[in-house]
Amino acid sequence: MPPTNPSPPVVTPVDPAPANPAPANPAPANPAPANPAPANPAPANPAPANPAPANPRPAQPQAPSGGAAGGTATTEAGSSAPRSSAPGRTLLSTSAADPAAAPAPAAEGQPAAEATAPAVSVYLTRDAGVDPGALTVDLARFYGVGAAYAGFQREESATAVLRAPSGTETPLTVEGRQDGETTSTGSTVVPAAALSSIGAYTVQVTGDRGSSASTTFSLAASTAPGVLVEPRESTSSEAGSPRGAVWGFGPIETVSVGAFTTTGVRAELAAGALSVRVDALGWSDLALGDAVVKEPTAEVYCIVAVGSVSGRTAAVTIAYPESGSSVEVPDASQVCGIAITTAKSGLVSPASADGSGGLSAGVGLTIGAGLLVAILLAGLVTAVVLRRRRENSDLLIGGPLPHQPQE
Repeated sequence: MPPTNPSPPVVTPVDPAPANPAPANPAPANPAPANPAPANPAPANPAPANPAPANPRPAQPQAPSGGAAGGTATTEAGSSAPRSSAPGRTLLSTSAADPAAAPAPAAEGQPAAEATAPAVSVYLTRDAGVDPGALTVDLARFYGVGAAYAGFQREESATAVLRAPSGTETPLTVEGRQDGETTSTGSTVVPAAALSSIGAYTVQVTGDRGSSASTTFSLAASTAPGVLVEPRESTSSEAGSPRGAVWGFGPIETVSVGAFTTTGVRAELAAGALSVRVDALGWSDLALGDAVVKEPTAEVYCIVAVGSVSGRTAAVTIAYPESGSSVEVPDASQVCGIAITTAKSGLVSPASADGSGGLSAGVGLTIGAGLLVAILLAGLVTAVVLRRRRENSDLLIGGPLPHQPQE
């Protein structure tokens, strides 16, 4: 028989076991412990970030910002000084349509500037760092005020007048008139004494041929006493001709001015002992000579002014940098505290420094003793005169009374 081909056996496929069989209760990928610790555990008694030493040292005082070592801050320095001025002008007001074309004094040897119409301008005679709208009476006096006109007819004579806020008029002397090809120019200086009140001032210029121009400027009041010295640095080209002023003190009182280091050591002024009597506005200029400090040995000095009756104080700083170096000039309010205290105790009596202005006990006793002696002398003279008159009367009646015989 031919061989049969039996049917192959039926085989049920079985899924092969995976290479990495998963357990019945798989654990999480990152199992958490039963009592997990915090990520950044805090210690039971944490130490401070910057622990203080067992015996801390006291904090050391720091010099005021922008000041010098040894100086102390103060509220008695008065008005803050503006930046140092320079040769030039600061325009206050003009009637010219274009301020850039405002009339100005003609430079020596230069031709007169031609203008199409009459105009006048008022300016400070220094290039000063002040706001014309907030210019005070005192700074106007210190820097000086002038006026210039242009656009008047050729060979026309002009007169100028200053009208104060009260309406008072002060004639101004026109100087330096120059004639151009078709017009003329001129200038004038306003006397410091004419600037005596706050408010609006008017400068009026009138020509004898009909030309005229006017402009107005304003002055404000100072808020505190002040002292100003320029230049404030010895390296300035103008150091050989310093100028200064005080203001805001009591009317007609004496103001003493001295130089001190920021640590209170007094220095000699080149002008010697300096005291001035201020006017009714409490203002006076200072005659400083050809230098401020006679023999400077410090980089910064405080120039301190003290009123003898009012006790008011003001200060300004000046600098004497070493050759080839520079030094920042701090404000007096930052470094002049010790200097002002020293000045108050050395320049005026304690009664004046307190503002009482009274007499000291010694002076009072001296005056009292003098009055007592004068009264006694007057009584003695009166007794002698009365006795002589009685004797003369006795002679006219019948002669002097007989003397009693002595026993």
